Amino acid sequence: MGKTRKRSRKKELLGLAFDVVLAAVPAVAPIPAIARWIIWFACFVGFLVIVQLLIDPVNRVELKWRVVATGLLAVTFVAGLWPTAYSQWRQEMARQTWGKLVATEELPDVPPGHYQIQIGTVGAKFNFPSSKHDPWQIFGDTLTFGGDDNGDVLFSTVIRDRVTGNRIVEIDRNVWHVSNQQNVCWDKNYSRSVLEVLDGRGNVVLQVRLFKNGVQLQGEWHDDKGDGLRLVQYGPQGPQSAVYRFVVGQEDPALPDITRSFRYPSDEFWSEQTH
Repeated sequence: MGKTRKRSRKKELLGLAFDVVLAAVPAVAPIPAIARWIIWFACFVGFLVIVQLLIDPVNRVELKWRVVATGLLAVTFVAGLWPTAYSQWRQEMARQTWGKLVATEELPDVPPGHYQIQIGTVGAKFNFPSSKHDPWQIFGDTLTFGGDDNGDVLFSTVIRDRVTGNRIVEIDRNVWHVSNQQNVCWDKNYSRSVLEVLDGRGNVVLQVRLFKNGVQLQGEWHDDKGDGLRLVQYGPQGPQSAVYRFVVGQEDPALPDITRSFRYPSDEFWSEQTH
């Protein structure tokens, strides 16, 4: 009986050592925040169970009470550390340099069998057949739409820096990638269906909200000479108040900047929109 108990304690001590080593891994390895905290939670529960087996007075307590105590301590762990875990996850999401836009709504009043581009939220609207769409050619780059198997919009475009011509952001069939160089992209913010990107000056160069049957879009496209086109809504709020304007060479001083729709910096305000 004594030998059996010895072997059992040895296994429990090995289990405890393994539990401690496993808990240390997320602290040194680049593991996503969700996976890191799942591992730590599992290790905490494992630690409680092993300690109960190792300490004889605790082990002699009726099983149901040990289960209750373990559950209460697990809940305390989650409640106490949830704010830290949630903050780490938000910062991790804010620092992502790629993602995918997913449409959850439809634009109203779009003719059946058509997609729509709307400039901003109140601006000019362009409808075109979903069966055929000729890409918009903008200073050597294109703005294109297609449809997936469900008929939902697949949107693609490239936004370049007006001085160097380097890519600030590229969207390929709703999958976006932004530059991680701060002099090219100062920051960006996003939610499930919306992406906003700021250039190195901190100006909005792309703002897109994806719908199942179109997009609301503002942005500016440049070639490597600095010439470009800006699509922007401006003027009194109303259905006819937004237009698109060309900017070639020197910008028109009367042309407004695109208004930010997210709060910044994104590390602190990830996915939080101002309007």
